[in-house]
Amino acid sequence: AGFTGAPPMNLVPGRIVESANAVAFRPDGAGSDITLGALQVGSSRSGQRVVFGIRPEDIGPPVDDSGCVMALTKLLVEPTGADSHVVFRLGDARITGRFKPADMPVGERPLVAFDLARASLFDAESGRRL
Repeated sequence: AGFTGAPPMNLVPGRIVESANAVAFRPDGAGSDITLGALQVGSSRSGQRVVFGIRPEDIGPPVDDSGCVMALTKLLVEPTGADSHVVFRLGDARITGRFKPADMPVGERPLVAFDLARASLFDAESGRRL
């Protein structure tokens, strides 16, 4: 999944965590979880090591209050013409999103939305998509 595309798919290691009412992904080194409501987790179980995969074009500015929205630390903005590739820290990982220059606020921790319907979870040991 990380081989094709420019920039390639973001691959973030972590684990599945469950609470009484939700299943979430906890990135290694992160204090916040990504609730996986729109993402089917198959037969995964709490504590299972997984890799969360999401393409840069599926990370962008929030358009409403639905979906997964987080404040992330912005590390780098790389203008590429009509778009900018913006690198953020998500736990111990770095992820890249594709934004229009006007959509990227000057602040250090902008709100970032993930399109979980287009994300994937992979088993960390086998690499198989869950």
